[in-house]
Amino acid sequence: SSFGVGACRSVAVPCMSDEEDEVVSATGPTHDPYPLPILSLVKKARDENGLRFDDQLRYRQYCTRRLRRLRESLKFKHGKGKKFVRNTIPDDPQDVRFLYLPMFETERAWSYAMQRKEDNATAAEESCRVRAHSIRKFAKAVKNASALLELCKIHCDARGVLEAEAYLEWNRSNWLVEKATEQEHWKAALASTEACQSLYERLALASEPADAALCRGLVKELQPSLRKCRYHLGLGGEEQVQLSAEEVIDKADMTFRGRPVQIPSEKVKQAVATAEATQAENRITVEGRVEMDSTKVIEKYGEISNAFSSAAQTIGSEMLSGGGATDTDSWKRLEAYAREKACCNNIERNVILLLITLQKLEKVTELKSNDSKKVVKPAEGVRFADLVKADLTTLSELPDSTPETEVVLQAYTSVARDSRCLFLGLAYEAVGKSLEAVALLEHLSRRIEDLDAPTNAPPCFEHVNPVVGLLVEQLAKACARWRCRLLAAMDPQPPKPAIVDLALMSIEAPSLAHIAGQPQQAGLLRKFTGKLGSFFSR
Repeated sequence: SSFGVGACRSVAVPCMSDEEDEVVSATGPTHDPYPLPILSLVKKARDENGLRFDDQLRYRQYCTRRLRRLRESLKFKHGKGKKFVRNTIPDDPQDVRFLYLPMFETERAWSYAMQRKEDNATAAEESCRVRAHSIRKFAKAVKNASALLELCKIHCDARGVLEAEAYLEWNRSNWLVEKATEQEHWKAALASTEACQSLYERLALASEPADAALCRGLVKELQPSLRKCRYHLGLGGEEQVQLSAEEVIDKADMTFRGRPVQIPSEKVKQAVATAEATQAENRITVEGRVEMDSTKVIEKYGEISNAFSSAAQTIGSEMLSGGGATDTDSWKRLEAYAREKACCNNIERNVILLLITLQKLEKVTELKSNDSKKVVKPAEGVRFADLVKADLTTLSELPDSTPETEVVLQAYTSVARDSRCLFLGLAYEAVGKSLEAVALLEHLSRRIEDLDAPTNAPPCFEHVNPVVGLLVEQLAKACARWRCRLLAAMDPQPPKPAIVDLALMSIEAPSLAHIAGQPQQAGLLRKFTGKLGSFFSR
């Protein structure tokens, strides 16, 4: 191939006879199922080897080098010249790196196809020959991805199989969209793209935050292909089946931000019910003051967090086991419902801890002594306010957001920001930085007048809103109290005198001519020697 890169060869899938197939299916692999995070591996390889700058050639060369290193380390070479014999992947590979071979073969073929496609797009005239070449490379990527899926079904865990299926549909979508010219081709391309979108949405629901962000980012990248397919098919928008409001509400097990949620699994339904019962049992009711130690507050809300974490794990396991193959919207809303409950629980806990910290501040009159530091530490209030802001950011990223929810989240963010400002000023005072503390409290006193808790909060914030309203009241009192104390404790500094001499312009300066005397006139000899010296100095 061009640019000094070796020809793309597809990986040979192990071919077995019927008897060997029966033996392998009866015994199964001797190793534990391998985890294979395809998306994270591919994303890291692309970002570190040229695709961050859209350099397809560099990435293709990297794939070739990586394949060569893998074959050498696994002792899986094909041979050279007349000794060339294509090796097949062992029936029972004892190293997960054998599965990297078809993955990077797929990546190399895809990168070559993208390079030819971009070259054709930037050329002066579009070449049918180059386009056909890129389509063939896309087809080779689909073939290698299919081989990877067959291996993952035997040697990988459930998540690895799901990632291999999504990876295959992504490559098939690229291939079909590129070669589509007739309506039947566009229908197949749309079906493959929607299948890929559904699979990665399922993976996002059952993944850790970092992997979920990768899946959601790839789903966003699929939107142009979806719009292109729908445009060529004349669909215009997404096709959705509309049911009557009464039927939807009757069938729903719960609601999430005004939208009905149907729980598809009895196991998940039981886990969610258990989490809600734990939340109702351990929730703390606050009226005026918090009559409980911060350790007990953390313990009670920790049980609620563990219950919702268990529910989220159950949802993820059911998604990976195949329960989320249909009705992806219900699974998305169910996962978002669990995340929303967990975040609201964390916000409620941290706001109560802020109230406890404000109550501790009432017991001290200054913050610099060791005795005061044993009673209260303002830096803890800063940490609690940061945790509230982080949970509010998570809530704002959940789907099906409404204008009412956005208004409430903005109001809560302002409360968390002002709480952080107060405790940060007091933390400065505790370490002796009084000027910085007074400046922050002065700024907060001007801003806190407009601070208020929302009156009409959505049902999901019914337990958060009362404690936030109480925090707003205590915050204003604490700001006024400590502002007055810090201003009174500061020593007044006398200003430097400003002298303005108004009579200076009216005084006439004395003459110094009688002191300097009359200038002496040079004689004839002095004039001659001066001119002679200036002549020789040229």
